[in-house]
Amino acid sequence: MRAKCIKNSELIERTPWKAGGERSEWHFGLTVGRDYTVYGFGLMMGVAVYLVAAEGSYHPIFVPVSIFDQPCGSLPPGLHCAVQKTENGIVPSVVFSSIHFCEDPDFFERLLDNDYETVQHWNRFKRFVDDWTRNVLS
Repeated sequence: MRAKCIKNSELIERTPWKAGGERSEWHFGLTVGRDYTVYGFGLMMGVAVYLVAAEGSYHPIFVPVSIFDQPCGSLPPGLHCAVQKTENGIVPSVVFSSIHFCEDPDFFERLLDNDYETVQHWNRFKRFVDDWTRNVLS
């Protein structure tokens, strides 16, 4: 799936499970007007998110769906789903992405830590989605 970035910041509820929670502005390292390949999506802390690769970064980032226009909606084959509890144990996260993201709750942290094997798994999945997106959505 591809989606065009329409803004690079968003006001996000810090405690979405509480009515009247505090909001703060989050900024994302994305370029307005650029199309991004979506490597996963989900619901985290009550916010719908996409998993995209930011410019100049070896790892993906989760960003709110609201900073993108409406995507085409086509999904690559082989996406997996997981429901994971957040650190506070109150609001579960739902993630659709690679099997590694879904079956290993520490995968994203190890990816951020630049763990060699984790980065290799991510790069294989990223190449698969990039090739699928290029061939199917072109």
